Amino acid sequence: MLDMCFLVDRASSMVYCGVMELKQHLEQRGVSIGDFASAIHVSYEAGRRYVNKERTPRPRIARRIILWSGGAVAYMDLLPDDGEGTPI
Repeated sequence: MLDMCFLVDRASSMVYCGVMELKQHLEQRGVSIGDFASAIHVSYEAGRRYVNKERTPRPRIARRIILWSGGAVAYMDLLPDDGEGTPI
């Protein structure tokens, strides 16, 4: 996994740097996929696919995920990888 930063809000110059993958973040916080999906206003199935890296969120949804995680998950952490942590 890469530790990269992502500009979230141009108006306030908010930048978040991710430190963990989404699945790990949910497990550490004890949040279910259903609760996560509701929090970012997507269906359960979309939330499950984001968590399992089966679907890459559009920038608008990625921003919601980053804000919801408080910056613990970065945009690069949401991209599919090659199995060794390198985005493809």
